[in-house]
Amino acid sequence: MAPRSVLAAGTVSSRAELRARGVHSRRLASTEFTDVFSGYVTRAQAPAPLRVVARELVDKRLPGALLSHTTAAELCGLPLPHHHQYVPGDDLHVTVPSRDRRRAGPQVRVHRSGVLVRAEGEPLPMVDMTTTLCGLATMLTTEEMVLALDHLLGPASAHRQQTREQIWRSVMLSAATTGKERLRRALWRAEPEVPTTDHTRIRLLFRSNGLPDPVTCLSVETTIPGITVMVDYAYPDRRIAILWNDSPDNTGTHHEGRLRESDLLGLGWTVLHLTRADLDDPRGFITLLRVALKSRHGTRGAEMTPASLVIGAGRTSEPDRGPEMRSVLSRPAHLFRPPGMPLVATDSRSPTL
Repeated sequence: MAPRSVLAAGTVSSRAELRARGVHSRRLASTEFTDVFSGYVTRAQAPAPLRVVARELVDKRLPGALLSHTTAAELCGLPLPHHHQYVPGDDLHVTVPSRDRRRAGPQVRVHRSGVLVRAEGEPLPMVDMTTTLCGLATMLTTEEMVLALDHLLGPASAHRQQTREQIWRSVMLSAATTGKERLRRALWRAEPEVPTTDHTRIRLLFRSNGLPDPVTCLSVETTIPGITVMVDYAYPDRRIAILWNDSPDNTGTHHEGRLRESDLLGLGWTVLHLTRADLDDPRGFITLLRVALKSRHGTRGAEMTPASLVIGAGRTSEPDRGPEMRSVLSRPAHLFRPPGMPLVATDSRSPTL
């Protein structure tokens, strides 16, 4: 007979409290419970979410500490790679004043700072967003930071407050001493108004593999007047179309993709399909795309798509960012333009940092 549960699902309790309720130490040491930080446990099969664990940590174990780094970022809804997403027993991150020597067990990473700035309007005590980003940049790669920044600058973010330039100004003026250089590189590559994290991952997929930026949202006329086909990503000069499918198991989406593919094949286009599985392991897709680009290299004359068939093209995935923006992200803080002066991109080239 299974032992009666003594801890509600999704909650945290101290070992001392459970022992006072009659739970034997051998049971507390069993796989029924998982340590979340020193002296506190949750049920292994129905663990407490991060928000509950974090509340218990800063209320009962480390009062006065501020949640930070990946812990604060996840609570703010910033996208993190799987290996940094919290699972009970993983690391929690807090920041305390420099002279605070408290610890809370092996599951809690205690960072120390001479200046603590608490975020306003947050239900849990945590460092401000500028400090969170600097701390995050010490743990993530540049590409992973771009994912977080795209989300922060995009329409889906609940913490959307600043432009790229304003974020960098805040970083330069902050007391944080680490992570600034990686954050600067990520800010240069980040883009505002990106609808979803998938769009960021697709953009990084092309760039990280040294591929030319495709045109996005290309409208191509079919042989039937007034009927067009929307191509998610395209190389129109080589007639290569990439169709994005974020729900490959959805029958309606699959059928719609096949209709688009049929129309494009009839126009002489090469059609590739891109799914979330390809984003997780892009090797097969990248190989197919490289072969297609090579086989279509130098297409001329009748093989090219007539300009009359391409009736509407989105921009390439490379942002229109010129030397002015690069200057903003590279100059010392005291050399920034006065507030209110417009930021004008004069050139579409993206110099390598």
